[in-house]
Amino acid sequence: MEENNKYRQTLKRIENEHPFYNNTDLAYECILDQILSGDLKPGDKLLQENLSKNLDMSRTPIRDALIRLERENYLEKNGTGFQVCSFQIRDYFELCEYRLVIEPKAAFFAARNITDEQMERLSRNMEEQRKNAGRDLRKSMALDNEFHNIIAEASGNSYILETVNSYQSRKIFNYQFALQGETYKFVKNKHEAIYDAICRSDEKAAEEAMISHLRFYAKNIMQNV
Repeated sequence: MEENNKYRQTLKRIENEHPFYNNTDLAYECILDQILSGDLKPGDKLLQENLSKNLDMSRTPIRDALIRLERENYLEKNGTGFQVCSFQIRDYFELCEYRLVIEPKAAFFAARNITDEQMERLSRNMEEQRKNAGRDLRKSMALDNEFHNIIAEASGNSYILETVNSYQSRKIFNYQFALQGETYKFVKNKHEAIYDAICRSDEKAAEEAMISHLRFYAKNIMQNV
């Protein structure tokens, strides 16, 4: 019953946010939400019959959503159906390398182009990070995501923003395994350096601080998995 309620609550929220989604899209988003929130963990099995009942849908959109999630490497086939994928270090490193191409330039341009409204949001985000200090890991991940999204938006480059948004779900999936409470205290310090550089409109310092931040993720991973 509890599992059923979680899916129904998630489904209602997604329907409100995306009123034109079809059932396959809704099923995909609901299942992905459970994976990214940590409610579904690596190795957990997903049965079409149970999902069909929980989401009150036929098996066809459920099956199509599961196939899509498998194609995107959130799920993998097991003997009777699907299960949540385990953490893949190679995927994590490849994402870190990709981010190193995009996000330092986002920080560079953000230091030049950030608006007063965006600066206020970034300041509020940093204040929340200081208060949380890694105690609530799920909140830490949400704040980290918001921090990088604001910087991408503040770059003033729509292609950078679209690219950063395109890998948010993958980043959250990896962070569940790679980011620990103690690690996040160091992440916050890296964020402080980026934030300070953007406050000073120091483009080069913002770019270098972002490079240092992203390299820290890649270097630290072996201690946490």
